[in-house]
Amino acid sequence: MQLLIYAICMTLGTACFAQPGEVVLEVSKNSVRAHETFIIKVKSKLSGDISVNFPPQFNAGYTVMHGMEQVYDGSTGAYVSLHYFQQDGFFLKEGNFVLGPALVKQGKSVVKSNTVNLTVTPQNLPENVNYSKAPIAFGSTVCNKTCVYQGEAVVLSSKIYSQFAPTGLEDYVSYLNSATISSYPLEKSAPIAAKKETVHGVSYYCIEHDKNLIFPMTHGVFSINPFRVILRQNKGGVVINSPKEQLTILPLPRGAPTSYIGFVGKLTAEGKLHHRPKKRGDIIHYEIVLRGKGNLHQINIPKLILPSGLKTYESPKILEDYFFSDKGAEGTVMINYTFRVENPADCALSEQQIAYFDPEKKKYIRLTLPGMEKAKIAQKTPDHIQEIPERAVQVFRSKESQPRKKESMDRPDFPWKWPLLGGLILGGFALLRIIQRRRFNKKLEFSHPSIQEASQKPSIREELHAASKAGDLQKLETLLVRAINIKLNMTSTSKTEVFEELFRKYPKMQFEMEALNQQLQESRFGVNASRVEPSHIFEQAAIVIKNLEQA
Repeated sequence: MQLLIYAICMTLGTACFAQPGEVVLEVSKNSVRAHETFIIKVKSKLSGDISVNFPPQFNAGYTVMHGMEQVYDGSTGAYVSLHYFQQDGFFLKEGNFVLGPALVKQGKSVVKSNTVNLTVTPQNLPENVNYSKAPIAFGSTVCNKTCVYQGEAVVLSSKIYSQFAPTGLEDYVSYLNSATISSYPLEKSAPIAAKKETVHGVSYYCIEHDKNLIFPMTHGVFSINPFRVILRQNKGGVVINSPKEQLTILPLPRGAPTSYIGFVGKLTAEGKLHHRPKKRGDIIHYEIVLRGKGNLHQINIPKLILPSGLKTYESPKILEDYFFSDKGAEGTVMINYTFRVENPADCALSEQQIAYFDPEKKKYIRLTLPGMEKAKIAQKTPDHIQEIPERAVQVFRSKESQPRKKESMDRPDFPWKWPLLGGLILGGFALLRIIQRRRFNKKLEFSHPSIQEASQKPSIREELHAASKAGDLQKLETLLVRAINIKLNMTSTSKTEVFEELFRKYPKMQFEMEALNQQLQESRFGVNASRVEPSHIFEQAAIVIKNLEQA
């Protein structure tokens, strides 16, 4: 009898426990806007697997929580254990939706919860706007100019628009292909910042991303690839693919002056003579300072017109100080020339000219630099008077020879001093020669890059072949610098510096390397471009690189 009563109580208790209201579905808001995130929560006094029937228009987020909590029951004055399930999400479009029921599976029985009606309203839009025609989100590659001259600076960026407040970007694929064009980033890593913009009367959040500076070097139509990104709002996301864009690149006008240095933009120039020649054998320095905004990093070294009484003493020294901005490479390039006086009667340096191309005026501009008048040159100076050079920019100077100390008249001159000094000098030169041979007498492995070049990087010959097929003259210049660096065991990125070191160690390479470089610059920057075929330049480059390997 007691056993029967116990069984009846257990049955009634279970029945009461599973009554409606034991599994409850709740939402954080009964009315939300499109793309607005809300939370769904299921509470159950029954232990078991909890699931929820969501409408197909619901976009579930990634925040999912489940567990058990203790809740105070005011009717009984006791704490009750509740199992819960929590999920966030949002709807993309407006409408009336039914959420639920939630299901709790316990053994073979399934208990259902209540359902909740949810109203989704449109986002705030300006008046007189057809919402059905306004995209929720879209992307566009923006150029600061649609038509430019070759060599002119162009700023590109990705702009991402959305009617909902974005919280992040994922899986971004850039519009630039680094294998076909060199770019210079203009933005630093920073948190995503969205600004409000109005497009065709619709208010959007706008993110500007992946801002780059490029310098197109070939004329024609330049295609800008679409970019791809996932725009996030919390855990929801929208995939955006931008349309393909085009940029028109005009060739530079024909008839470039012979003094054209390949610069496109705005430029000023100054010339300064640091030494006045006095007699045969004097060393003088002439400095040119170029200040500009444009492709300053790609200019050629100006060639000066020298009188017969002046000879080039060493290669020009370059100091570059610029940064990349929306205007291009902005800053200063200083060039220091060193000459030796061969004939004081004919060493008057005439006025020099430098030409560049102004894309706004659409013409070549000539700048005149001061020279040195013949009347200011002293024809003869007594040998016992020694000139002390004026102080110049230190980075350009080779170390100035120090004035010889005046010897004491009463100090005897030992006869063995000069032979001993000569022997020490000869021994030092012999030791230096041995070290140079061990260091630089290495064969250049053009078909097999060195360890420093990375194990999977294509060889110079392979890259030269690929550049020849693509007609990429800018890549050819990079390969020449890289080849010289390998040959000389250097890591410099300055073309002038590696050329100077190459000519110093291998003088026989100077003529053919300078001839190749001249043809390359003429073809790249439009100077006598019609006379130089790119295929011929690549053929000459292959020969020069082979000779460099065997030097």
